[in-house]
Amino acid sequence: SKQFIGSKQEEVRDWKTTVRNNRSEKINMVLLDQVPVSTNEEIEISVLQSSGAKQSETGEIRWNFSLDPGKNQAFDLKYSVKYPKNKYLIIE
Repeated sequence: SKQFIGSKQEEVRDWKTTVRNNRSEKINMVLLDQVPVSTNEEIEISVLQSSGAKQSETGEIRWNFSLDPGKNQAFDLKYSVKYPKNKYLIIE
């Protein structure tokens, strides 16, 4: 979604990842994802929702979990990027 707030533009991205264990035994997993990282002070990035994941300074999102046989588990990741209206960014 896009939104204009004062002199800034805000874009929000929302991702849902679902994992299913098709094995006959319990598994331990590490699921990795990435959020953008800005080195420009005018660009603000905020993680709005991460389903209890650990976040590093490099933008890496990490979920450590166990999954029983035949079960599903969903993970949500939502972040916003605020930047000046006069800049053009490609956000994904």
